[in-house]
Amino acid sequence: MILTKLMKYKEYTWWSSERKLVDSWKSFGYLFLTWLLFNLITFWIVSLTISPKHLALSGIIAIIIWTLFPHYKIIHRYISSIEKSNENNL
Repeated sequence: MILTKLMKYKEYTWWSSERKLVDSWKSFGYLFLTWLLFNLITFWIVSLTISPKHLALSGIIAIIIWTLFPHYKIIHRYISSIEKSNENNL
């Protein structure tokens, strides 16, 4: 779902003539690492509230929170900051 949202932006497509393939994958990599960081933080918070015996359950809850209910404002703000920095670099 997040990948399809990213593919709507021109600079994230590999066939774009304005951006290099490395730049698009680098930007996607940063977004993926941000998503992974939020998953780990949510996993840590949920594992503190639930018994440590149920770590698999906390991981599932963390993935559900950050995958099924994506925070569009955070992602949109992140993408717009990347777009602004790319425009400034040109």
